[in-house]
Amino acid sequence: MSANKLLVGTVCSLFLGTAPPVDADTARVHCHLHVKSPVMKRTNSAANCQFSQSQGNVHVVMNPGLPGGLQFVFPASKQNVTYQRFNDEAGIQFTTPELTLKVFWADPGTRHSF
Repeated sequence: MSANKLLVGTVCSLFLGTAPPVDADTARVHCHLHVKSPVMKRTNSAANCQFSQSQGNVHVVMNPGLPGGLQFVFPASKQNVTYQRFNDEAGIQFTTPELTLKVFWADPGTRHSF
């Protein structure tokens, strides 16, 4: 980000009460899903995923580009309300009453813990 864009964004934020423009961070990552259900328990190996985050709002697509790819949305405003978020050097874990989704920055192989 250029110094001018940062300065203009900061001035807008201070004087107009608006936030400066923010670009989403998007990365190809690996995910492990554990569903708290008698039908589907968990993925056996990490799946390819796409992770996007903008202003704390997270969007994860498991198996992007394939039919039936699962999408998960974790709004920043719902953290500690409908889900818990745990950040680690190796990735991020999202937990709801129905599931746990672990996002790994590198392929964890058969190891599914941080």
